[in-house]
Amino acid sequence: MRDLAILLSAVVSLACSNVAHAIVYNINRTIGGGTITGFLETDGTLGSIDSSNFIDWSLNLNSSNLPDGGLILTSSNSTVHSYISTPTIGLQATSSELSFVFSGIDYAYFYAQHSTFPLETWCLMTTGACAAYGSSTEGLNWYDGSWHGAEVASRSGTVILGTTAVPIPAALPLLASAFGLLGFLRWRRRNA
Repeated sequence: MRDLAILLSAVVSLACSNVAHAIVYNINRTIGGGTITGFLETDGTLGSIDSSNFIDWSLNLNSSNLPDGGLILTSSNSTVHSYISTPTIGLQATSSELSFVFSGIDYAYFYAQHSTFPLETWCLMTTGACAAYGSSTEGLNWYDGSWHGAEVASRSGTVILGTTAVPIPAALPLLASAFGLLGFLRWRRRNA
């Protein structure tokens, strides 16, 4: 019985541990006549995040105003660049939402990293502008020696970029199997 109590204690400790796990945010944005769909995966950091927290992504940039109508940015053909000046603004992550706070002097770019033009980007900027179209903007842009705004929209406040279903904690199946083991041991003891 003592061994059983130790086992149960270990399982509950594991189930209650607060280990950060990767979070996948589903992206489905509309900017003017363009769209951005796909996913962004972070390392599980919550609160203010920057480019170092993104571990994988696949973003389909679509607009008839982009060269070739758009492209797919992935973690193997593109990069993320961000500047976050204050921990409470810029890119913000919760367990269920990824957002951008349009205040301060922050920005985030997701852009192709090839060396030929045009370079297509998804831009989030609080000061200055995405492709020089006013401040506090979100845009689908491209660069060929100068910036062009394929789709640009003014933004203010906090804008939710993506959401995710609330995941089942990784330790929950372990906890369920521990209760199953307890039930089995109790049944065995009664029938012995």
